[in-house]
Amino acid sequence: MELQALYAIMPQEVLFHEGNVDDSRRAKLVDALLANVKLRHEGERLIAAYIGPESDRLAILDDLIRLSDGPMQREAELLSREVLADSEKWQYR
Repeated sequence: MELQALYAIMPQEVLFHEGNVDDSRRAKLVDALLANVKLRHEGERLIAAYIGPESDRLAILDDLIRLSDGPMQREAELLSREVLADSEKWQYR
């Protein structure tokens, strides 16, 4: 899931707590964004470690594979799908 897709559905009042926005919707958006940011940060950390001198590249590759198809990725994807589905319902109210 691209972070831009989550930002695109997030109106300004959700970001800045303005107006009358459902707090549970705001919480779901924030949770989805944080899960995706955490996933991306971990991936960037592993890539930086991979290019470092004397790194254990095979172990890092294993970690990257687990990251791309592991519990952290599944959680981020699930939260993102829930938010996007809620967003579609919200738009058609």
